[in-house]
Amino acid sequence: MGTAIIAIVAIQNPGKVQAFATATRTIAQVMTIVTVVLAVGLLVPYLARIVWHHDAALANLRDPAQGGLYGTLPGGILVVAAAASAVGSPPS
Repeated sequence: MGTAIIAIVAIQNPGKVQAFATATRTIAQVMTIVTVVLAVGLLVPYLARIVWHHDAALANLRDPAQGGLYGTLPGGILVVAAAASAVGSPPS
């Protein structure tokens, strides 16, 4: 989530300094690519655990301390989508 947020902030060019426009756009694009790679890399073991070790995953889901952590990856994917939307739009 943090890398996607950095991409979103960079694409907005804080301070609107024209000299940094190209650099912040490049940073945003690189961070978005890193974000997508990390999201896919984390999604595979996340889903594999649910499929192959569903009893352990279900036990963790029922645990009050660990159950809420299962929502972090889907929430992170929403942030990745926001970053892709912000960085993929034409510069303003």
